[in-house]
Amino acid sequence: MQRFTPERLNSTMDILRETILLPREFAERVSRNPEPGTFKDNFSRFQGSLESYAFSLGKRDLEDCLVALIQDDRPEMKSVILQILKLRMSPRLIGLIRALTQYFYELPEMREAARLAEDSRDCSDELLHELFDQEKDIIEAAVNLIHQNEEMVSPMITRYRLITGSPFCKAVIRRFFQDGNEKRFLLNEDYFLEMIDADSEQDLLPVVINYLDQPWTQAPSRSINRKLLQKFGLPEDEKSWIWADIGTDLIAKYRQWIFLDMMEDFFGSDNRKYLIFSRYYQELKHIGLYHDDQIMVLDFGQFGILNLKEMAEYSWLMEKSTLEMELETLQKGEELRLIHRKTDIEARDVIIEEKSSDILVLNLTGVGKLYVAELMSELLRRGEEIWPVKFKHAISRFKEMIY
Repeated sequence: MQRFTPERLNSTMDILRETILLPREFAERVSRNPEPGTFKDNFSRFQGSLESYAFSLGKRDLEDCLVALIQDDRPEMKSVILQILKLRMSPRLIGLIRALTQYFYELPEMREAARLAEDSRDCSDELLHELFDQEKDIIEAAVNLIHQNEEMVSPMITRYRLITGSPFCKAVIRRFFQDGNEKRFLLNEDYFLEMIDADSEQDLLPVVINYLDQPWTQAPSRSINRKLLQKFGLPEDEKSWIWADIGTDLIAKYRQWIFLDMMEDFFGSDNRKYLIFSRYYQELKHIGLYHDDQIMVLDFGQFGILNLKEMAEYSWLMEKSTLEMELETLQKGEELRLIHRKTDIEARDVIIEEKSSDILVLNLTGVGKLYVAELMSELLRRGEEIWPVKFKHAISRFKEMIY
């Protein structure tokens, strides 16, 4: 007598798994071999009644019938196979059909097989009963089932035993987000993140547009914004063509979200720099990170603000041409040069003492942050963009407020 060993058990289980595939495994295997083939049994044994022939087929023969229904292009072959399936419908075939339909739901023959399975007295499957009506848009019908579950994708997938990686499930989730509101994105964030990773840019385009187009009465998802940045970059990065088909107003909204996230990551949400500079995120043109993310430059167009991560209470505000020279230094990986020259003029000195410089120290301690906010508000005000003129405007407006 052969002794029982764990190795023998594992070997036996491997043989069984190969011989008797689970419905999902069967469908995945068929989907990996989409090339049209010819049914290996060409019905040469079919000499009497179709019913007699159908009941002469074994388990493997019936599985081959399902494969041929998908892969064989001959209409007469498909017609005979559907008749065979109707005669031999069983719990095993129902399981295989419900799995295959999720991979080949667009094939009319597969939809017909699903209806045959649904009509069988052995079928208690909710997915087949509720979706595969001949007149229904089954994707839309499945989305409506999510609505019935309080806009949550997960309960619907669990209840109807959807195969999450199948084309059917992916199409349902894509439609759900494409037509959804901000609540759907926030409640089902994980599914949207997975979709961004897995789907093509062409499939994602209408969904991304819908995400950006929401009114966002709540804050948008930082996780989703980061995933979009990871996959598509910023428009100016030229990492993806998707931005060419998205409106400039939506791109501006996305860019502002990313800038806010980048500032929060760099400064921290409670840091005084973040609390002040984030007020002006809509005016930002670009954010640059340098020296292993230890230096952040906020580019407002006519001026920029240079921040060192190690300095929590001071920044440097630099006129455009001066900033561009410092950026050339940073882009080469070299150390900062210009801000290390003797520079001690602060925002307060500009407003109170009417001093001027192409580099200002932004002192964010005490009342210093009030002068910084006042100067920045004036520099960003529409109108003259010449550096000394802006300073004069700030001085004038400040005097008007206090006198």
